[in-house]
Amino acid sequence: MSTTRAEENILIRHATKIAIGTVTLLMVLAAVMFWRQKEASEEARGWVSHTYEVLGHIELLFGKIRDAEVGQRGFIMTGNDDYLEPYSDALKDAANPDAGTRSLQQHRSINQELALIRKLTSDNPAQQSNLDEMDETAKKLLDYLAATIAQRKEQAIKPVATLDFHHGKELMDHVRSLVRIMEAEENHLLALRTEVDATNTQENNRLSLIAMIVFYIAITVSVYLYQRSRARAQSQMLIYTQELEKREEELKMQQEELKASNEEIEASNEELEEKTNALEEQNARIRSQSQELEETKRLIEDKARELEQSSKYKSEFLANMSHELRTPLNSLLILARGLASNEQGNLTEEQIEEAKVIHNGGLELLGLINDILDLSKVEAGKISIVPEDIYFGNIAKRMAQQFEPVAKEKNVAFNIRTDEALPETLHTDGQRVEQIMKNLLSNALKFTENGSVTLDIHRAKDEVELQRASLVSADAVAFSVTDTGIGIDATKLKDIFEAFQQEDGSTDRHYGGTGLGLTIARKFAHMLGGEIHVASTKGQGSTFTLFLPLIMAQENAMEAAPASALPQSSTENRREYVRESTQKSGSLLACWNLYRLRR
Repeated sequence: MSTTRAEENILIRHATKIAIGTVTLLMVLAAVMFWRQKEASEEARGWVSHTYEVLGHIELLFGKIRDAEVGQRGFIMTGNDDYLEPYSDALKDAANPDAGTRSLQQHRSINQELALIRKLTSDNPAQQSNLDEMDETAKKLLDYLAATIAQRKEQAIKPVATLDFHHGKELMDHVRSLVRIMEAEENHLLALRTEVDATNTQENNRLSLIAMIVFYIAITVSVYLYQRSRARAQSQMLIYTQELEKREEELKMQQEELKASNEEIEASNEELEEKTNALEEQNARIRSQSQELEETKRLIEDKARELEQSSKYKSEFLANMSHELRTPLNSLLILARGLASNEQGNLTEEQIEEAKVIHNGGLELLGLINDILDLSKVEAGKISIVPEDIYFGNIAKRMAQQFEPVAKEKNVAFNIRTDEALPETLHTDGQRVEQIMKNLLSNALKFTENGSVTLDIHRAKDEVELQRASLVSADAVAFSVTDTGIGIDATKLKDIFEAFQQEDGSTDRHYGGTGLGLTIARKFAHMLGGEIHVASTKGQGSTFTLFLPLIMAQENAMEAAPASALPQSSTENRREYVRESTQKSGSLLACWNLYRLRR
């Protein structure tokens, strides 16, 4: 008896917890069952929708094949090309058929519709077999339609009695038969999946009824236990109230003792308040200084954004103006070259010389525009880096072919040395490496009146201090260009890499140049993961060294579209190709191609 009463007391004391726990457990179980049943229902409805989608695409496929056959028949009967529009539309592939949703209104060719249906029915071996046969039949039908259209075009207005119409009818009948088979298969699947969906719906209704009954029973039991627990709690509350009254008497005595101690604490609080006021004043000054610092920081950030925006506008303006200036300048170069050649022989020597001056001046201006365009592209982030394996021997050979004639004309010795310890290839953007070397070598030859210019390709030395953390001397190669020219003053070594800067003003007047070559070379070197060092003595010559990693890091490579040959199908594409050729090389051949295309 005592054991039973103890168990009853435990149930009464914990009645609320038991009721909440029971209801919570039942709700969790019901939620799990409903969730799983909902998933099954959604899956069944998804398969039903999938079947309707497949049926729609089968009907759309048959419609396109039928349109192609109707267009062929109309063309054969009339010879009018307008009837071929449905045929051509059925064969025309969409640019991106998988973009967005698989809408039935989205245009696709016959082949694309077949591919889509094959993808939608990849889980159905029977439909895959039907699609194999449909692929073969559709190909034969399209080949037949193309052959009859070509034959009709050859016959022109002659009779078409020689065409074989019976073969086309057999192929079209076969297509209709396959379409009916595929639709029958999908309709069968639709019936099965609809039945599964209905079964899931009935199961949901049954689970809902059971859950309602269980919830009713659980709530009834919980209310009963709660009422029992409440009555017991009231009796215990009376006992607790009596105990609290006794403790209240004790607390009153303790409060009187605390009152005396509070008076002592108040005295110390006054001292603390004075110290607190002093700290608050100090905090106010600190907050004021912080606000001033934040305002200064905000102004600096605004100025930085304005500078960044103005730099972007400048780069875009330079790029656009370079394109606008190049077109009339190319025409000017072609006309000046024609005048200088004096093909008709009606110009005097003085006029020919003036035409050559115009032509040379135009070439210098074209070089300036190309440099400005390269610089603006780099600053605007529009330069593409395409890493590849390039041979050191090929670099040395191309540099020799380009600069040995220039050195011979200036009576300057030109040497190229290649370290035997080098590997066979270098993985980087060969075009940008050669552009850097051309800038460095052309500068060396331009500023060297006598003596020599040497290109030395070797492994980077261990004692070299490299600035970039990703560039290690053990895995780096150095391209050193040494000359015995005019040299650079030590105070000007940093300035020469800035745009439109020379060693001094007289350099530009005496030797010419744009002042952009070294700027572009340094920016290209950074894009390739490398850097350029310079050492020079005024009047004794200079050494410019390009350090590059043997294998360019992936993060330094930028996506670039592959270069293609000059297209033959579009005049506008041919013009764009010639413009790009002019931009990269500045050659008269590209200018002449542009002139011919404009005519």
